[in-house]
Amino acid sequence: MGQGSYPELFLKWINKHWGVSMVGIPYRGGAPIAQALVAGDIHIGEMGLGNFLGLAGEGKLKIIAVSTEERSPLLPDVPTFREAGIPFPASSWWGLAAPRATPAPVIRKVSGLFSDLMQEPKFAAVLHRQAVMPAAQGPDAFLAFIGSYRQTAKELIDLAGTGRSSYRPE
Repeated sequence: MGQGSYPELFLKWINKHWGVSMVGIPYRGGAPIAQALVAGDIHIGEMGLGNFLGLAGEGKLKIIAVSTEERSPLLPDVPTFREAGIPFPASSWWGLAAPRATPAPVIRKVSGLFSDLMQEPKFAAVLHRQAVMPAAQGPDAFLAFIGSYRQTAKELIDLAGTGRSSYRPE
């Protein structure tokens, strides 16, 4: 959980909006967080859903909410953050990027191959098992998404008060 990371910003947001003083404990990924929850070493954890599905299915931990805009098809009875009364203004996502000087034909080719990969049944099954909901979009749409997300990120970083030494929205 590094400075300006999604987990840190989420924790600072929760502390401010709920008037609490939770302290983040850095872990090296979702598996150790899930193990700490099951062992009772921590009381709440936030990580990718795929890390918790098996243990939740065994009844060893309870998934309270998902950070996506819509409920996960893997857990249709689990509310979204917003539905659970946690209107955190961001969600985690992954994206594909290339150096600025990459020629447009290369970008289009890689984007097309990536989009095709998302349609492959075997790959889609792997994503589904990890609770990843693909939203393949072209480079222009992704660039527009990044532009709008920067404003949300700026607001969260300002709220966290962690400074923006490594955050450069230009």
